[in-house]
Amino acid sequence: MTLETLFTEYRFPIILLLLTTPWVAYLICYCIPTQREEPIVLSVNLWLSVLSMLTLTGYLAYVTNTGGWNQLVQQADVFLLLLPPYHLITSVWLSRLRLPLAMIPAFRTLQGLMMMGGIYLVFSWMASRIYIVFFSYMPFNSFLMILAVLLGIGYLGYRKVFD
Repeated sequence: MTLETLFTEYRFPIILLLLTTPWVAYLICYCIPTQREEPIVLSVNLWLSVLSMLTLTGYLAYVTNTGGWNQLVQQADVFLLLLPPYHLITSVWLSRLRLPLAMIPAFRTLQGLMMMGGIYLVFSWMASRIYIVFFSYMPFNSFLMILAVLLGIGYLGYRKVFD
């Protein structure tokens, strides 16, 4: 089963899952307010956000590397592309209402993975756009500085995940 068949055959359950899980987690934390269970429930919800954002990042990287942004615009379901950022923003906002984000174990991992995913998208965009003409407009040392900054941000993301 490919991602395309998964998203077309199970479109409604995926939409329902991503729209409701932040609110269900918040409701569970509201009904059972203890310092022991709340971080676990909110962490599971944030892990679902991480999974959906990683799926979105992988899909965007695959489509842009194989067919480009034109294919993405023509074939993608825009609602399914907007749901992972909605889920992430809503989950972080509702989690912050219940607890400080530092108390939720999945938040640090979420930060690191988002940084690494964003840097991967920037690297793949740069790799598809670099031509000899590019270096005639931008000095090579400036390009190396930009590359070093991006690698540094990616390393910070890696340290957040595995430290």
